[in-house]
Amino acid sequence: MEDPVEEPVENPVEEPVEDPVEEPVEDPVDTTTETPVDDIPLQDDDSNVYGSESSAILGQSSIIFGVILLFTMALVLIGTAAVRTPKSRLDSVIMENEVEADELLSLLSRSKMVQIIHALHSEENPIRFTELKNRVDTSSTTLTRRLGELEYHNLVERIDYETVPPTIVYKLTDSGTSLLPSLEAFFEWVVNDTNETE
Repeated sequence: MEDPVEEPVENPVEEPVEDPVEEPVEDPVDTTTETPVDDIPLQDDDSNVYGSESSAILGQSSIIFGVILLFTMALVLIGTAAVRTPKSRLDSVIMENEVEADELLSLLSRSKMVQIIHALHSEENPIRFTELKNRVDTSSTTLTRRLGELEYHNLVERIDYETVPPTIVYKLTDSGTSLLPSLEAFFEWVVNDTNETE
């Protein structure tokens, strides 16, 4: 028997291997920056043309809606404050005691009081005592008392001019002038009610 022949085994060729070079590893840097939502720019490229337009339209319509809503709320608040029912207005005047209603009605019911207020209102300029006395057709005593009462309640102002002889004139105050529409409405009611009952 023959001996088996050994085949030559090739030794692997060793190639020179370089030692791996270690590159320095840097800490990862956070490249994202936080930007406020308002600073995010809209896309300018053509890839999202419809999105940009709809965002702009949505933003504009939101602003318009907000303005309309604020305007409506302001109107409601102003309207609510301005519109008061007669009952609540009367209640508020009596409850707040700004005006003693009984005292005011008593004052206005005195002799020649309404005529004096009307005469003072009908003139643009203040009126002298004598002229007022002639217009109202009353005595000096009655006119002096009524003017003093109106002055006490801040409905009439007395103005003294330092002349020789002294000149004294009377005019309605702002409060006295603001009373006139109520008096006119009251007298219209009296006239209308009297006509209906006849």
